[in-house]
Amino acid sequence: MYVFQSPHLLWKSIDRTTDDFVYSTRYQKEREAYLISLFAVGYGLLTETDCEVRLVKDKEPIEAELKTKKECLGFQIAMAIRKGKKVKEEFKKSPGLIPYRPVKFEELAERIEDIVTKKTKKYGTGKGINLLIYSNISYENLNAQQMKERFSNLASNFDSIWLIMHTFAPTSEGITAGYAIIKIAPDPSPLFYGFTYDGMGSGKTPRRHGVFV
Repeated sequence: MYVFQSPHLLWKSIDRTTDDFVYSTRYQKEREAYLISLFAVGYGLLTETDCEVRLVKDKEPIEAELKTKKECLGFQIAMAIRKGKKVKEEFKKSPGLIPYRPVKFEELAERIEDIVTKKTKKYGTGKGINLLIYSNISYENLNAQQMKERFSNLASNFDSIWLIMHTFAPTSEGITAGYAIIKIAPDPSPLFYGFTYDGMGSGKTPRRHGVFV
């Protein structure tokens, strides 16, 4: 996990079958590896470039790095769950990172703002840090233009802030569970970028599903 490698290889190497994978502190690094590799798959499709990823030891606040031919981005990773809930409460009945719905847009926006505020206070300038926020809220409850309007004036010094969440996309095999990423700072995107990827079977190769408004 601590050497640069294909996000596909890193993703496949993570054992997510244990009941407490999602919330136990024992698996914090594995969760970070899972999320950065999944994000890198989408980022690679979005930017049409090859990516490699790795976790980082003892380099707080950088927890993971994503490398392309042109750049190396250091990421701090956070999870946005329902207000008042702890990670264990949110996922203790779930076999993995699955979407919870429905949640109003305002609630998600507030959770994102809370995380950004907390991380900004903790890490000061944020220079050299990119913030990746995972949300277990499904895309269907969100509107990209609404997010652009909400986060256009988000106070943050991070190099960039990205959100990754669940979505469902039509494929030749029917509706397939997938993911969407959206840049929310700086210059938040007015579009979600969606893709499906399960690392096995028909989804072994990530599928590009373009943008959602």
